[in-house]
Formats: sequence, structure tokens, C-alpha cells
Amino acid sequence: MPLRRKITLHAALWLLLFGILIFDHVIDEAGRTPFRLALVLEISFLGRLVLFAYFNYGLLRWGLKPGRYPWLVLSLLGSLLAAVAVRYLVEERFLGLWGMNNYFSDTTFWHYVGDNVSYYSLPPFLMAFLFKAIDEFVFREQIQREKLTTELLFLKSQVNPHFLFNTLNNIYALTLAKSDAAPGAVLKLAELMRYMLYEASGETVELAGEVRYLQSFVELQRMRYHGETFVDFEVHGQLNGQRIAPLLLIPFVENAFKHGDVQNPASPLRIRVAVHQHDLSVEVENRKKGGNKDELGGVGLGNVRRRLALLYPQRHSLDVQDGRDHYRSELNLMLE
Repeated sequence: MPLRRKITLHAALWLLLFGILIFDHVIDEAGRTPFRLALVLEISFLGRLVLFAYFNYGLLRWGLKPGRYPWLVLSLLGSLLAAVAVRYLVEERFLGLWGMNNYFSDTTFWHYVGDNVSYYSLPPFLMAFLFKAIDEFVFREQIQREKLTTELLFLKSQVNPHFLFNTLNNIYALTLAKSDAAPGAVLKLAELMRYMLYEASGETVELAGEVRYLQSFVELQRMRYHGETFVDFEVHGQLNGQRIAPLLLIPFVENAFKHGDVQNPASPLRIRVAVHQHDLSVEVENRKKGGNKDELGGVGLGNVRRRLALLYPQRHSLDVQDGRDHYRSELNLMLE
């Protein structure tokens, strides 16, 4: 937690507690204890509470480690006794010089100690444990965020080598066939790699750029086929600044080219991108080659689902229909 935020949180807790103490006096003590005396006593109590709360907090941070537990227990007991002694010196000796004693003169030693241990000395321990618990919670949340960030980077990094490996294989096949499309394929690959390296390196990219990337990918894939290919790529709606996680859609299109039959005019590969304000729908449907099982390979459907779960929790739906002859995926997202 940033230091400034931590100081603000602690200050707010102390102000809240002080307000509760004053309110308690107004409700329960009005008429029995003069307000001036009550105010001095509450300020004195809060000062001691702050002092011993942070002292105990420091003890907890130091002592909650293997091998230090016995010393921690002894230190906390010593802090408890010190809190009682400090209160006695402040309220019964120092403030007593002005006739502002908080206890009657006939109060016994054991009653004083018992009352302070049970009521006035435990709050510093509770506040110390509260601060420690807040630290632990924030630390775990930070570790979890860092873990998720690392996992997202890993999942995203799997896309690039997989894509590059497949594309180089396709270009290699073109060169073996001495195809005139090979030089154009290299240039198209360079264009795609430039996008992946420089534009897709952030957390989000413009949806318009991601759609152009998909269209360029489709053009590159079509170059490797002999004969005509049949791809219907439709874009509906206005692409005007919506943002999306980079390289999130490419596995669906890549999968369609890898496993689908794109040279059948009766059953073309269909890619449909529809945008309505910040709602995105992407549908990819293809006929399978020879009716083989069609699933996201390489990066895997699990990769895509995990990225969606991390990036768009409660803001996405993914429907996959794996039929005998056809494969269809539909992704719906709520964009930023």
C-alpha cells in the first residue's frame, strides 16, 4: 500500500475512534463527568492508545517469525503492564495535580489493574492486530495482482511464438512451391509483427486496430492456398475508440484456418464482428476438414478462457459449438 494512502487510512481510523469516544461521553456520561474533564481524559486515552498500538504493531511485525514467538509473548505482556503504568502516571499523578483524577481515592490496586487490563489496555492490542491484518490483506492482494499480471503476460506471450511458427511454415511452403505470393507474404508478416511488437505491447489496444490486424492475418493466410478461398469477413457498427486486450481474438481466426475448409464455396469461413457502443460480438464459423475434431490448438481454448476470466470477469460470454462437420465460436464482451 502506498505510504500516503496508508497514513490517510490510519488517520481516518483514529479520527473515527475519537469521535466514538466523544459521542459515548455525550450519551452515557453527560451530567456525571464534566465535559472538560471528559475531553482531557479521552485525549489522554487516545494518545496512549496511539502510542501503544503502534508499539505493539511494531512488536507484531518483528515477532511473528519462527523462533521469536516466546519473546513476542513476553514483549506483549510487558507492553500491557507498561500501558497500565503509563495510565496511572498520567491520570492519577500528573492530571491529579489539577484535581482531575479519574478514579476514586479508595480504589484498590487490584481493581485498578484489572479495570485497566480488561478495558483500557486491550484496545492498543486490538488496534495493532487490526493494522497487522490490514497489512497482510493488502500484501496478499498485491501478490495476487502481481501473480495475475505475470500469468497474463505468459498467456499473451504464448500467442506470438505460436503465430510466428505457423506463419513461417506457410511462407516456407510458398517458397518451396516457388509461389509469386511469397514476397507479399513476407511483407504482410512484417506488418503483422510490427503490430504485435509495438502496438500490442500495452494492456489494451484500439478495437479498430485489432480488427485491421485480423483482416491482415486473413489476407496472409489466403496467400498460402492454391486456388480460390472463400472467406466472409463482416464488420458491423462504429469502431470509434473502443479498446480491447490485444491479440485476444486471433486464436479463433487462426484456428479456423488451421482446421477449417476455406475452399468450399458452399460453406465459406464466416467471421463477423459486430459493435454496438461498448458491446462487442465476434462470431467465427467454419466447416471442418474431413469432419475432424476442431479445437483451438497451440495456444489452446484454455488459454483464451483464462485470459477472458482474468481480463473480463463477469463481462464476457464464450459459446463454442463443436459439431461433426462445423465448428462455431461466439464471443461477447463488454469493452471499456
